[in-house]
Amino acid sequence: MTNTTHSLASALAAGHKSPPAMLAGLPVPADYAAAMKVQAEVAGTLKARVAGWKVAIRPDGVAVAAPLFDHLVSTARTFPVAPSGLMGIEVEIGLRLARDLPPRPGALYTRADIVAASDQIFIGIEIVSTRLTDHGNAPFPLVLADNMANGAYIIGDVLTTWDRFDLGNLMTRLSFDGIEVHARRGGHGNGDPLTPVIAYANQPLDHLGGFRAGQIVTTGTLCGLVPVKADALVEASIEDIGKASVKLQPRA
Repeated sequence: MTNTTHSLASALAAGHKSPPAMLAGLPVPADYAAAMKVQAEVAGTLKARVAGWKVAIRPDGVAVAAPLFDHLVSTARTFPVAPSGLMGIEVEIGLRLARDLPPRPGALYTRADIVAASDQIFIGIEIVSTRLTDHGNAPFPLVLADNMANGAYIIGDVLTTWDRFDLGNLMTRLSFDGIEVHARRGGHGNGDPLTPVIAYANQPLDHLGGFRAGQIVTTGTLCGLVPVKADALVEASIEDIGKASVKLQPRA
């Protein structure tokens, strides 16, 4: 690791504990690969185990991923959040891997491979929270280094059979404090929520071991990013998959 990578990772790790991160004077990662080196050092600094991944495909077609740290993945129905940096809620479909998906050049993974490697599907509520002082204007490599603003991930209802579902055309609902704020069928930016999972499995960039058995992979928002208050009761559902809820609790 370079001194620049180490300094940025140290600042971001401190921001996990007390946001925002103090990044003044620190250069941003030059590209996606450099950003993902920072992710790995943040994990090491926090002594955090990688419990899973959030994946996305950038407008340039490159698939990227951010680690979900073990202390931020929960089935709890209450979760503490720092109001500073809290951006909103995303409702997502997630998978749990039953086996490793190591890189295999020359033999690309297919959708069927991803489904066969997954023993669970579930509804997840991502709490989106940045450690950056100006997330909206930050270059994407810096956002990527900040784990793509993952603040926490709440796992709801779980299924072990889902082959009959049209994952790109399910109804998603979201409410805050009993008031519905989103109701839409479909909504994933790539159509099929498994598309970014397949893309990243075939071109991994991370320095944390990639997709491993027992990890979860969350596939991207079905409702966009919906702003939320730090004390809201969040309730979500995805047709055929189930429900999830969490009561946010402000922390210092």
